[in-house]
Amino acid sequence: MERSYKGKLLLFGEYTVLNGAAALAIPLDKFSGKWSFSKTVDNQNLHKFAHFLKQFNKRQATQFDIVQFISDLNNGLFFESNIPMGYGVGSSGAVCAAVFDRYCISKKIIDDDLDKLKSIFAEMESFFHGISSGIDPLVSYLDKAIYYQKNHFIKAINVDSNDNFFLIDTKIERKTAPLVKIYLEKMNQDNFQIINQKLADLNGNSINAYLENNKSQLENYIHLISSIQFHHFKEMIPFAFQKQWEESLTDPKLSLKLCGAGGGGFIIGLRF
Repeated sequence: MERSYKGKLLLFGEYTVLNGAAALAIPLDKFSGKWSFSKTVDNQNLHKFAHFLKQFNKRQATQFDIVQFISDLNNGLFFESNIPMGYGVGSSGAVCAAVFDRYCISKKIIDDDLDKLKSIFAEMESFFHGISSGIDPLVSYLDKAIYYQKNHFIKAINVDSNDNFFLIDTKIERKTAPLVKIYLEKMNQDNFQIINQKLADLNGNSINAYLENNKSQLENYIHLISSIQFHHFKEMIPFAFQKQWEESLTDPKLSLKLCGAGGGGFIIGLRF
């Protein structure tokens, strides 16, 4: 039976994870994809990805069976998925995990090296985003929650989903790369670096509160994250949802936060 590859939800660490800050991502059971074959489906983007991986093979010790990949694509291989694209829930990460799992020749050698896996996945996913932390594909490939903190990984196997979290569908697709570019440009400003460090600290504290099931602390930290994102990441919040977001800042029992790069897709809500 063909394995499925889940999407992911980055609960904490939007953007700051690109600078090595803590992040927590969990698999999403609701969204997944798997390999399938059809002669009528357009798989040209996967063909482009295969050619991208040809260059990857020249740069990395890790090797992909590109000949087999292209042969399968010519026979109608495609990634059948219900993971919405441009929504911040790991559609490209699932594709990278699936390609690695099926076509990486040396994967057994590095399966236990999470640092190496993250590095490989980050470069693979750069095809889709221009820059990637590598966490999305890692979560999908391992099908486990991943806690990342300053280049150290903990496979948070026993992390359960939290019913207090919910997703708001903005019905807006977005591209990750332009939003990441905005963030990186902001990082050139000294005052923003201070704000970003505050956000990174709050993400770390939120993760600890989440893992310890400390709901009162979690509520407080996420409310502060929501406020920082509203005031300093407003470009990443769809205009149609900015009023609702601002109103949530005065509601002690409701907080909204970015899902992935923001800009559309889903918004993460937390209600106690």
